Amino acid sequence: VRRSLMENYPETFDTNDKARIPAALLGGLFACYLTHPFDTIKTCMQGDIEREVYGSFTQTGSKIMQDSGFTGFYRGATFRYGRMVCAVFIMDLMKEKMSRLMYPGAFPDEM
Repeated sequence: VRRSLMENYPETFDTNDKARIPAALLGGLFACYLTHPFDTIKTCMQGDIEREVYGSFTQTGSKIMQDSGFTGFYRGATFRYGRMVCAVFIMDLMKEKMSRLMYPGAFPDEM
């Protein structure tokens, strides 16, 4: 995403750092909201160690839908989105920094 922003909007995103924030926001958005329903089901199952309320994966999904509707699958998603944005931002930054250290030959312009 970062590279695409820099190529398509060079006047706005002329450095990696300027493109990293919107890229992290977009990456975190997809990472969070596509996987959150599955994470909610998993978390409910983990919290019910005795299996008194939740059973299998599909039973847990049905129970959440019955009790809270579709929005029940997205409980806590806003907080998780914030964490995902930070994680994507940090991973992207570290990838850039570490790749330059580990593979200096791939960046001949900086030698």
